[in-house]
Amino acid sequence: MQYASKELQSDREIVLEAVKSKGKALNYAYPKFLNDKELFTIGAKTSPYCLEEMGDLLKKDIKFIKSLLKENPIYFKDLQQDLRNNQEGSIYAISLDELNARYVGEELINNPKFLLKAASANEKLLDYMGENFIENLEKKIKEREDREQGYSQEVDMFD
Repeated sequence: MQYASKELQSDREIVLEAVKSKGKALNYAYPKFLNDKELFTIGAKTSPYCLEEMGDLLKKDIKFIKSLLKENPIYFKDLQQDLRNNQEGSIYAISLDELNARYVGEELINNPKFLLKAASANEKLLDYMGENFIENLEKKIKEREDREQGYSQEVDMFD
């Protein structure tokens, strides 16, 4: 999509096919597609980074955000910062995976009332609380990423 003509970049069917193979194609699509739920739902499956390009209407659609997170809670880390500062969305993301607390905006993560709600939504979060809260989360995330990287490299060998 990056090198496609403006005509192709503005054709939804072409963009849809490109997004099916590489979600990053949304980075080069016309702005009119930045609020297209179907394109972002499909794009996130192949490249969660495309979520950074999400349009304002989708960002405000908490129901859509929750549907993405329900499909894959790890998408939370790829959402724009303003979405990760949304209390309702952040609590939902943490309810699905306690490690999402690491990606919550600083204002929320430093708010004791928010942390209490988050811990109520997912009791596993309590395992990380204490003096080294963020450090503990980062360590666990690094372990997860190392596992995923190993898996990804195995898959690449078969491509």
